[in-house]
Amino acid sequence: MLRIMINEENTLTDVSYVNDFILQFILPNRFNSSEKAIESVEIQIDEKVNKKLLKITKDNPVLINGLFCAMFTALAHRVANSRMLSFITIINETYSKKIISEVNDSDIKLKEYITYLTSHIYDNDVKYDLKEEPANLIINYQTHTKRNIDASKNVVINITKNNGLFSASINFNTEIFDPYLIFEYGKKCEQLLSDFTCDTNISLQDIRHLTLKEKDFLLNGFNATDKEIKLKSIVQQFKKQVKINRTKIALIDINHNLSYEELDLQSDKIFHMLQDKGLKNDIVIVMMPHSIDLIVTILGIIKSGNTYLPLDPETPDERLRYIIEDSKASCLISNKGLHEVNLSNTNDPLSVVSHSVEKNKNIYIIYTSGSTGKPKGVVIAENELLNYTDWCIDKYINSDDDTFALFTSIGFDLTVTSIFPALLSGCKIKIFDSAEPGRSIANILLDKDVTILKLTPAHLELITKMDISQSKIHTFIVGGEALVSRLARDITDKFNHKVNIINEYGPTETTVGCMNYSYRYDENNYSTIPIGKPIQNCKIYLLDEQLVPVSIGAPGEIYIGGKCLGRGYLYKKDLTDKSYIKSPFEDDQLIYKTGDLARFTNRRELIFLDRKDDQVMIRGYRVELGEIKNQILKINGVKSVAVIKVENKHNVYIYSYIVKENDISIDTISIKKALASNLPGYMIPEEIFFVQEIPLTINGKIDKRKLPISKDKEIITPSGKKVNSIIEKEIILLWQKILNISENIDVNTSFFDAGGHSLKVYELFYNLDKKYKIKIEVSGFYQNPTISFICNQLEKRDVYSRFSDFVYLKPIQFNNSNKNVFIFHASDGDVGIYAKLAGKLSKEYNYIGVNYKYDDNDKSINYLASKYVSEINKFQREGEYNLFGWSFGGLIALEVAKILEEENKKINSLTLIDSSFSHKEDKYHALISLYENHNFDECIKLLPPDYVRFIDGDDDNHYLDKIKELIFLLKLRQNYKFNHTLKCDLMYIYQESNFFMVSALRKITTGTCCCYEIKESHYQQLKNDSSIHFISDKFNVNNGKKGV
Repeated sequence: MLRIMINEENTLTDVSYVNDFILQFILPNRFNSSEKAIESVEIQIDEKVNKKLLKITKDNPVLINGLFCAMFTALAHRVANSRMLSFITIINETYSKKIISEVNDSDIKLKEYITYLTSHIYDNDVKYDLKEEPANLIINYQTHTKRNIDASKNVVINITKNNGLFSASINFNTEIFDPYLIFEYGKKCEQLLSDFTCDTNISLQDIRHLTLKEKDFLLNGFNATDKEIKLKSIVQQFKKQVKINRTKIALIDINHNLSYEELDLQSDKIFHMLQDKGLKNDIVIVMMPHSIDLIVTILGIIKSGNTYLPLDPETPDERLRYIIEDSKASCLISNKGLHEVNLSNTNDPLSVVSHSVEKNKNIYIIYTSGSTGKPKGVVIAENELLNYTDWCIDKYINSDDDTFALFTSIGFDLTVTSIFPALLSGCKIKIFDSAEPGRSIANILLDKDVTILKLTPAHLELITKMDISQSKIHTFIVGGEALVSRLARDITDKFNHKVNIINEYGPTETTVGCMNYSYRYDENNYSTIPIGKPIQNCKIYLLDEQLVPVSIGAPGEIYIGGKCLGRGYLYKKDLTDKSYIKSPFEDDQLIYKTGDLARFTNRRELIFLDRKDDQVMIRGYRVELGEIKNQILKINGVKSVAVIKVENKHNVYIYSYIVKENDISIDTISIKKALASNLPGYMIPEEIFFVQEIPLTINGKIDKRKLPISKDKEIITPSGKKVNSIIEKEIILLWQKILNISENIDVNTSFFDAGGHSLKVYELFYNLDKKYKIKIEVSGFYQNPTISFICNQLEKRDVYSRFSDFVYLKPIQFNNSNKNVFIFHASDGDVGIYAKLAGKLSKEYNYIGVNYKYDDNDKSINYLASKYVSEINKFQREGEYNLFGWSFGGLIALEVAKILEEENKKINSLTLIDSSFSHKEDKYHALISLYENHNFDECIKLLPPDYVRFIDGDDDNHYLDKIKELIFLLKLRQNYKFNHTLKCDLMYIYQESNFFMVSALRKITTGTCCCYEIKESHYQQLKNDSSIHFISDKFNVNNGKKGV
């Protein structure tokens, strides 16, 4: 057999003789099957065409074979939109080797090659042996001996000549190939024979691969989506709902809810605040966690005529800085953060940062991954959003009693579906935490209100393992990546066929979703669920490289037009012009080039195939591999890098392959750490391999076949390491189940190195919560993603249970020691401020916090200390005591030491950090006076800025309570006198302004008094890394003996 391959430039690239040759078949096949049902389709060749063919070939069997090979294979590849023309024909081995030697490595154009080929092919009865699963187009021209070629996995075109007339037929397996497509191919073969005998100079591109009926469907019938948009304005439609549903609940979060009228009033405050600042047609960044405030802010920005740019609160600093600069945003609204100005004219804990003004008249901007290494802003205007929202309301909502769940990141346009269709139709939005999607999904399934959920297939996969007995969900809207048929089937079964699954497709550039498909349980022909048909007022074209529609069943690139089309990329005209091109089908219209490959099914619906370029979908996020590559190349020590996607039956992963610079040491941990400052977590490569070189193919592309890929990563347990507890064994088994691995796992192995990712984390947390009733902090796990950490958290939970009977005592850092350090609250009343420091202190101690509980009956510091000593004695009945306090907490520590010594208890150490007695120059006297005279505004102004930030982040009422508590404790300090001599050793760390305390403390103890000056300001001492290191170092050397 002879294999012939010609590339898209019509240049011969390979000619080789083969006995066994496997090539993925060029015509669309429906699905793999072991079944066999052979059918035959006749190719009608009329007498007129027959005569012309005989005249052209001069009745030469070699020329006839070559002619049919050239025409039918060229047509097959034109129909299939294949970039590489290839086929197999049966010829004599001797002649095939001659052809190979003469034409290999040559540059012969297609038409020249057909002539050359037909002059060399010699038909003979040769032996051939096809493997069982080749899927090839085989041209079988028979002159003397009849050959029967197996068509169970092949499409075989049999050509015979009887009584001076040609006849042809196509044999194929109906279990693999769509009969309609093969029948249409046969008709097109007849059309081509007629065209060719009329014009023998016809070129490949001139071959008519579409019938008129097929072309009309592809351009017009499929895109018959015109519909009037009922919604005219976002603000007007929302106001309409406010009028209809004034008292109806619009928003619910974990803290409270808002009616439509309250939402309208609250968002008006944001509107007026932006208006007062002179902002209109500007870009306003919204960077807030999921809460009612988030929706209030977005709506207020839209009302003000500005454009909102949503960013996830976990956006890395470098990426945030770039987006602020690139977008030229006028301001950033947040409820926490850096350099903010509090908005006093709202009741919400919001703040604003001013930047330069740039005019813009759009609704929102979403930043997506960019191939240059920098994200790019996609601009969406009101009409596009109204078209999508109008369609969603008709498609997804059963009644205005429906409730949408909002839990996905606001930096991802998936959230648009959960916000606008709800608010513009009188429905309700229930808001869940976006930081822990796995736990949020579990809560959503337990919720008795939520009926509609927008999510990714990765999220849907989690639901297969969750309890859905309480769920009221009737519709899942799935988007972001390909939806596997098996998953849709599993979910349908789990919900007893009482749930709708809508597969929604659409790039960010075309307003969330421009195609949809309602899952049909009985249709199981495809590995992934189709993406269906265009929504209202959208036009979808499947085109080849020349922007010509491809045949039904053939792969093509998706181009999108119509009223869903966004306005392009912010300030990037060249990139916009490259992606949004003139439509070849409608004057003055644009179409968006998606880079997504798809094909039509036999039901005339599109099914997604793959990405054409280096863009991939990772857990619903669109990722440019080029952006990851460019970030890796910035790391010192990286010479070159390749970044690829790796797929298995469960997930899509990103792998990177790095060639190091000579003599520069870098490792996986340092690379991931460097990337984490610039890229979100889902863009960090799952695997990083260090290689000697990046292997390339003969045409200079990365040879992925030669790159190492660990499908099932082996995790080696360090020799001698034993699993010490039943809990550890249980957690190891849980990891193995979630990560689908069987190898032993060390308790200190990283969850991510073992193959985990963010969604697997949520699955892990869900199982831990279900089995152990424990909620683990996400941030802590990401810092230490190990079994050891989880076991430690479980131990801590047990430790906390020991403190359940105590009013004031709370574990800060429990190290299972028999020695304790009691740490006393400062004037804010909370020992949480010591957590960072406690992590650096000696592990020889347990660090027990003593919290303050406000009580009007607390008369003095001595009175407070007496209550605390009572609980300390219950917790520790004997042994030596260690006392520790910063600021106001140091004074309590002094008083507790006095009481314990009066009880004949031994104080091992007493540590005071920047504590001071009240004195005449004390700035807090004026503060107390203002408060007592009810001059609260002036009182707040007098508060130290560091203290304001110290308690920032709570709601207004709690904020005022904290100030009241502060004043109360400051009054206790104002009246405090220490008249006692201690016996214990004392260590004092102070800033310069409290130097006067050194001599005072030395007078009140007969023990050693070691004093050290610290540089940091008072309120930074427990925050700043250098000061924490300084304090912990002094404490850990047991209060050293070197003083002032």
